[in-house]
Amino acid sequence: GVETLALKTPDDLDAAWDAATEAERLAPRSEPVLTMRLRLATRRGEAAADARAAIAARLAAGGLEPDLPLVDARDRGMRETVLTRGWLRAAARRARDLGRPAEALELLRLLAEREPDLANTWQAIARLSLELGRMPEAIAAAGEAVDLDPSFAPGWELVARGRLAAGDEAAALEAARRGVAADPAFVGARGTLGLILVRMSRWAEALPELDAVVAAQPQVAMPHALRSVCLANLGRLAEARAAADRALAIDPANGVARQVREQLGE
Repeated sequence: GVETLALKTPDDLDAAWDAATEAERLAPRSEPVLTMRLRLATRRGEAAADARAAIAARLAAGGLEPDLPLVDARDRGMRETVLTRGWLRAAARRARDLGRPAEALELLRLLAEREPDLANTWQAIARLSLELGRMPEAIAAAGEAVDLDPSFAPGWELVARGRLAAGDEAAALEAARRGVAADPAFVGARGTLGLILVRMSRWAEALPELDAVVAAQPQVAMPHALRSVCLANLGRLAEARAAADRALAIDPANGVARQVREQLGE
């Protein structure tokens, strides 16, 4: 009830603060109460600076599971709150578990602003941005990630895709090769490397990369289609027809395979 009173008096900061303080006395480990006090302390400014730091520290020390929404990243005051890395990361994980990737991404970006040298944060930002279809953000985050941790193969793949989209095939090729070197089993990097080599008309080099992708993901049409292009240009026409047919069986609308099949005929 005291917590409810605090929520009902947002315009009277003193009354809300008193009610929230009493709520914390009654429930010192309540995540919603501590979060509410943290927000009120932020609104009170310098007068509550010490309390703000203490409340944030109690949240972190208690290892409490976040109760979303925790952080309004648009609230500049909250950005200045003493929030620990672990707390922000836990909040982002909880948001992801609850099916709120956009909120998780916002929290991770807040974490990256505070501590920009954490490779795993940038890796998570890249993955979430890709999941949300925000390719430019994913590529930028991947660039930060591989600068900090060159072993992050998915990051190199995204960097390669970004450079290829920008028309820099040589730089894209280098990034894709670094992705394959970082993790030869990661088919994403091998598929991107194969695509780049096809774009560069380097058929013999592209073929083993595409073979590896087809072996790992036989139900994906495009690697079969790209294989058909390589095989046709290498003069292996029967194999090219078979690869194009396989791509069209998976995806009848695949334009690459359809073009190869029309050019080769029966």
